[in-house]
Amino acid sequence: MGRRGSKRKKRKPVANRQHPSKLGEKQLQSVQPPEESPTVPRDEDESDSSRRPNRGGERGAVGIRHGEEDVVGAVRGVSSDEGGGQAEERLGDWPYRIVRTEQDAMALGTWLQEMGAGVEKTPVGIAATPTELALATKAQGWLLPQQFPVLTAILLKALLTERTAPALITRDMGALVGNWGLEAWLGMGYDRNNLLPNIVHDMTAMEYATGRAIARGISPLKDALDCAVVGPGMALECPRFYQQVGLPLVRFNLRGKDLSIDPAMSRWTVTYDWLLFQVLAHLTRDPTLTRWLNTGLSPTAEFSSYMELPTDEAIAFLLWMVCGEDEALLSRYYPDWAAKLPETPQLIKAARVDKMMPALRLGLLQLTDQYATDRRAVTLYGRLSPWGLTPAELLRFTIMGAVRDILDVVSASILKAGSEVHWLRPEVDTRYNYFLRATITGYTADDPMEWQQTLTKIGTLGQPFAMLFLAPNVNVE
Repeated sequence: MGRRGSKRKKRKPVANRQHPSKLGEKQLQSVQPPEESPTVPRDEDESDSSRRPNRGGERGAVGIRHGEEDVVGAVRGVSSDEGGGQAEERLGDWPYRIVRTEQDAMALGTWLQEMGAGVEKTPVGIAATPTELALATKAQGWLLPQQFPVLTAILLKALLTERTAPALITRDMGALVGNWGLEAWLGMGYDRNNLLPNIVHDMTAMEYATGRAIARGISPLKDALDCAVVGPGMALECPRFYQQVGLPLVRFNLRGKDLSIDPAMSRWTVTYDWLLFQVLAHLTRDPTLTRWLNTGLSPTAEFSSYMELPTDEAIAFLLWMVCGEDEALLSRYYPDWAAKLPETPQLIKAARVDKMMPALRLGLLQLTDQYATDRRAVTLYGRLSPWGLTPAELLRFTIMGAVRDILDVVSASILKAGSEVHWLRPEVDTRYNYFLRATITGYTADDPMEWQQTLTKIGTLGQPFAMLFLAPNVNVE
């Protein structure tokens, strides 16, 4: 099927605001990440928290554009036979049926049962707005432009029934289950916890994991068809991060949660300090950074001293290096920090970094040169960058992507260990940036000492760094 270019529309954020732990931006969000506060923790400051990094910023500003004509051909009506045959519409050679009567609605329910009855279920793409609901396979589709009294009961039974529901693929799981999606068709009180396990793939999470751009917002019918056709193929190329981390976290963030905490439960925190410095030390093998971290010195204080800069300016200068020495890129992703950048960063680099920390400078230069040749990058846990990024963008993607990976993998690991109530704190609760300090907070009914041991073991992630020990501060009250 042919594809041409079209303008891509921004997606609405779908993260649970009370439980903001999420993958990327707008769910695992637009290419513009949130502004970061430029305040840096001092040694005497107590551990604080940060909200979870948004997942989509790592996709970069450049992507493959998919066209309005995702399927060849215009919509045209095909009249039914006088003998009572069903009306059929077409997108090119692909047929779909518009549900206009209660009889059509009953036929749709039968079709959904057939799709969910097989041992190997046929993937069904689904897309919904308050005014249209579309379902599609490679062979045919259904479009619901209006509701009928019988329709809600049919959809509730067909989509939420365990084992007999179709294998659903959606563009954005959060948008589908939210106020602008299925709630208009299933009612505000439907149990999303019964629906989420039946959504086998989320293409936004796939995009976050594979770097492969997806079309969105064309129309519900075309979105559903694209999910059915493209989704299974994308799933085959997804790294393990998608199945083991991305998809479980998306489902976890969208489940209805009881926010009333039992007073008998223990509050716990897992806090990571200086993740940016740890990732830089791992990627560049810089011995100075490694020594600071392994001996318990404050990297911000030591780096500021080496650069002979105030702490805020030193961190802004470090972020400038992380952004491939590209001031425009620094301003795009870290506007508050960009305002703190010293006036002559190139002179500071030549006078201080090249002499005091040459391994750091050489390591970043080697990565940038590699990306100029490879044109793609991969994060610590296997997520791929989008095509078309500059070497500077790929450098930032690798470094900050590794920081995000660590927090995502820890959150998913805690979920697998049995925690039903935990999240990364929202940005409003903290004066620090997630790459300098990030705290996962939760509550547990388990024995505090045993849970603390579990969290301590989970928090190390099997030591992903070659020369460093990843050791979070774990506290169970």
